[in-house]
Amino acid sequence: MCLARAIVVVRTHADKIHTPEWKKLWKNIRQSDRAKQRNEAEVLLKQAALPRDQGCGVAEMQKIQQVLAPEYTLKVHPQEIRGTLMFRGPTYPHGKALHVYYHDQHFDAITTIAVFLGCSYYCEKCDKGFDH
Repeated sequence: MCLARAIVVVRTHADKIHTPEWKKLWKNIRQSDRAKQRNEAEVLLKQAALPRDQGCGVAEMQKIQQVLAPEYTLKVHPQEIRGTLMFRGPTYPHGKALHVYYHDQHFDAITTIAVFLGCSYYCEKCDKGFDH
């Protein structure tokens, strides 16, 4: 369920619009103790035909990516190997990238990939961070 929860958080952040309604939604989604995050994650898992009490590997990521397409591309960054991706969904012309961090058998949302990688910029096409 933590992958779905992380995706719900990063998807909400990716759809950011500076309105009072979005700010309220963001507050409710980013706090993991809120029912809104859990409910949205359960909907995502149901759409992907995945049980909520099972861990997620690449096969489950592929099923979730099918639900996210074509609006979003899921990218999972593993703790072990910096600069490589554990999973990368297909790129869509107007899709948004959703970055998730996998560590210690847990998934967390990455809302700003360049900051996460400690660089100034991130190229979504080649999946590399860089500085100028």
